[in-house]
Amino acid sequence: MLPVSVSVPTLFFTMEPVPLIALPTLWIATVLGIVGIGKAIALVTGAGPSSGPPAWILNVLPLVLAGLVGLSMLGAAIAFCRVASRAAVNWKWMLVACSILAVVGSMAVAEVGVPTAPEQRDKHASLMLGLGLSSHPKPAQVFQFAVPLAVCGLALLQQSAERRKSVLA
Repeated sequence: MLPVSVSVPTLFFTMEPVPLIALPTLWIATVLGIVGIGKAIALVTGAGPSSGPPAWILNVLPLVLAGLVGLSMLGAAIAFCRVASRAAVNWKWMLVACSILAVVGSMAVAEVGVPTAPEQRDKHASLMLGLGLSSHPKPAQVFQFAVPLAVCGLALLQQSAERRKSVLA
C-alpha cells in the first residue's frame, strides 16, 4: 500500500461540509435537552396535565430556547476556529467555515407554544425548531448570523497578533 500525502488545507477543505452537519446535530440535542428539562421540572414540581407548568417556566422558556440556539452557534464557531488555528491553515479557510455557520445558523427559527388559557391547560405545549428565510429576519436570526462572523474576526485578530509577536521576537 502506498502512503497517501494530504496537505492540511486539502484536508480542511474536505471537512468544510461538517458545519452543515454540526449545527443541526447541536439543535437536535438542544430540543431533546429542553424536553428532558421540561419533563424533569414537571416531575419535581408535581405539575400534571391539568395544572400545567408553573407560570415562571412559561415566561423563561422562550429565552432559554434562544440562548441554547445561540450557544450552539457560539460553540460551533469556536470549535471550527480552533481547528483552523491548530491546523495552521490560511485565514480564508476559517472565514469559509464561519461563513457557512453564519448562513445556516441565521436560518434557524425557534418558537415555543405553551397553552396559557385555563381551558387549554390539558393541551400539550409545542416546541418548533426549523429553518426559514424571510425578507424581514427576526432579531435572533440577525444575532445568529453575526455570532460566527464575530468569533472568526476575533480569532483572526488573535492569529495576526501572534504572528506579529513571532516576527518581532
